[in-house]
Formats: sequence, structure tokens, C-alpha cells
Amino acid sequence: MGQRQVLSLTCLTPVSETATRITQILWSDHPIFSLIGPFIRLAARRFLKQDGDMVNLQNQGLKYDPGLIWVDDADRQARWYQALKREWAASAREGRPFVNPVTPATLRWTS
Repeated sequence: MGQRQVLSLTCLTPVSETATRITQILWSDHPIFSLIGPFIRLAARRFLKQDGDMVNLQNQGLKYDPGLIWVDDADRQARWYQALKREWAASAREGRPFVNPVTPATLRWTS
């Protein structure tokens, strides 16, 4: 936004075997954000609920083990999440140390 910045961070944190917390942080040094902040929060909650609902539907479908179609960088974090979940479960099941399956990468996409 010219000389101004907008930063967004979304974190998915497993809290149980079947639940994940979605945390969204949005920050900007643009003065308009202090005025429209309440509207952004309202829209973000609605948007994140839609995302959560879609993930729940996807998880229902994954019970039948279909292949997923991933879109390169845009879905890289989702692929990392799935790989981390698989490795965490495997290391616990096999009684061995967790080995991080995520390799460093620079992601380049705009949403």
C-alpha cells in the first residue's frame, strides 16, 4: 500500500485429536485501519468461520482417503501441516523422536 504495510499471519494449532485453533493476526501502519478495525474483525471472523467449515467438510471427505489436488505455493502450508501431523503420529506410534518433514522454502504467491 505505497509506503504503508499490511501484515497478516494465520496460525493453525492442533488442540486435540479432532480440533484445531485458527488464530489470525492482522496489522497495518496505515491510519485507516484504526477506523475500520471493527469492520475488519467482523469480516475476518466470518471469513475464518467459512474456512473452518470447509476444512471440516474436507476432513469428512478425507475419511474415505481420496487424493487431494494441491496448488503449488498457495497450498504449501496445508501440505506442511498434513506432513507434520503424519510424522507426529508416526513418531508417537513407533516410539521414536519426531523428525521434522518440512524443508525450508520461500513461498511466492499473492492472495
